[in-house]
Amino acid sequence: MAYEYTRENNLRDSVCTLIKKNVALDDDGVPVENEPTKTEVFCRVGSIYEKEFYDAMQAGIKAQYKVVVFAGDYHDEKVVEMEGNTYSVYRRYYTGDNIELYLRSDVETWN
Repeated sequence: MAYEYTRENNLRDSVCTLIKKNVALDDDGVPVENEPTKTEVFCRVGSIYEKEFYDAMQAGIKAQYKVVVFAGDYHDEKVVEMEGNTYSVYRRYYTGDNIELYLRSDVETWN
């Protein structure tokens, strides 16, 4: 339990923008991308732990940050904008009322 307590102390308060891709069907049933939905939320930002960093590297992922947001604000967004940089979410972990989003710096094609 002490480990979990110390994990939360390394986070700093910030603001980030959650970005969700909007896809609609046109009259012929062909998917058309609309303007993405951007939601600015309060978050707590921390660095990736060494084990998480190396596990991600083995999977070919360049891990950057852990961002904790209120779970009610998160609606399955795949991209996070923070401090002028864009990151993609490669892993989520729910912790009570919050969700930990693990971010990578190499933003690729959205699924």
